[in-house]
Amino acid sequence: EPDTVTFNTLIHGLFLHNKVSEAVALVERMVLKGCQPDERTYRALVNGVCKRGDTDLALTLLKKMEAEKLEPDVVIYS
Repeated sequence: EPDTVTFNTLIHGLFLHNKVSEAVALVERMVLKGCQPDERTYRALVNGVCKRGDTDLALTLLKKMEAEKLEPDVVIYS
């Protein structure tokens, strides 16, 4: 069974190939498979969408992260 590390690796790879919607959708699949997104998941998502200029989605993801009681680190803001 895939774990959070596996999903995070796939999400990062999807962003490297400009597959933003697929990366975001994979997070939903991740949760359905019983894996909870962690700080690294959100870091990959926020960095990926920011590189594509979607700051609104990045802010939404940060709010979701905080709602899930995950603490954004310094790397996520850089």
